[in-house]
Amino acid sequence: MNKTHKGKERGKRKLFVKISREIGERLEVVEDKVHGSAEVEENDKSGRQMGSRVMTDKLSVQAVYLARG
Repeated sequence: MNKTHKGKERGKRKLFVKISREIGERLEVVEDKVHGSAEVEENDKSGRQMGSRVMTDKLSVQAVYLARG
């Protein structure tokens, strides 16, 4: 089970890098919004899971940015 989870995380990272390259400068703003949200700060204690949550949030926010163009 661990192996499949790691594979998913790697896939997310690759996609994240692709999207971040396409967006360029706008990426910094999105990152600040995600990191600055109260939700992320509250979930900080949950450790590893919080990392994947942040990654997913960034991806969904960036997907919206790409769609709006």
